[in-house]
Amino acid sequence: MPRIKITRLTRRQLIQSGIILAGSATLPSACTAFAGTTQSSAAAADLQTWTIGNDRIRRTIAFAPGSGLYTSALADLATGAQFILPEHLRKERASEFAFACNGQSVRGTHTGFTCISVDQAAIPHGASLTARLRHNVHPLDIDVVYRVYDNQPSIRKKLVLHNTGATPLRITHLCIESLGLNIGPEDETLLNAQYGAIPREIFYTGRSEDAALLVCSSRTGLGAVILSEVPGYMKRTEIEGWDDPEQFFIQAMYDTDLMPFELSIPAGE
Repeated sequence: MPRIKITRLTRRQLIQSGIILAGSATLPSACTAFAGTTQSSAAAADLQTWTIGNDRIRRTIAFAPGSGLYTSALADLATGAQFILPEHLRKERASEFAFACNGQSVRGTHTGFTCISVDQAAIPHGASLTARLRHNVHPLDIDVVYRVYDNQPSIRKKLVLHNTGATPLRITHLCIESLGLNIGPEDETLLNAQYGAIPREIFYTGRSEDAALLVCSSRTGLGAVILSEVPGYMKRTEIEGWDDPEQFFIQAMYDTDLMPFELSIPAGE
């Protein structure tokens, strides 16, 4: 049996060289180099894609009426590593975002959305991409906002939920980020929790003490840092990597059981 060399990384090394994903939510109101493209093919004429990034990181967002909104590619440009491989894309688990609206499940990869606009804009020291989705059942518009900053290997993301109806909407089980990442086999994947200080199993729930989870391959040293800006005890981050041989799944979300999150969005807000 070949011997595997274990590469130990410091938190500073992984943050400097890894992909960083950050999540936050704005309720109820809500790089310099930015490229936006729309692609289609005979097999998927309605598929649209947009890319946001800088010289360190690139993320491609896709939308199709039959597939909803999802991240189709995530690349570390410094190493050329591709963290999302099309052959391993599992939209039923990597749902981009999710929540319950009036007790009914809403997921980014559901078919019940219409993409009504995509806005690209420059921001101070970076760029942003905002995809506005309209739900076909609930009176609800969702802005999915991605931001990238100069010289930073990170993508920041937030959700803005708009109640377009005449009665309040009850929001629970809010998940801001939901991705499946490929960094190597599960038996070579390392997780460091509690700001990267404590090694843990790769089936793990982080809470208020875990604003930053560091995941990497012990063979290559490549990995991701998942940061959550959810306030205080509302914080919940989930890592699942034990049941898939090639990828792990991450979710940055609000708590659902210890300190359950719930918000009522009034009509028109």
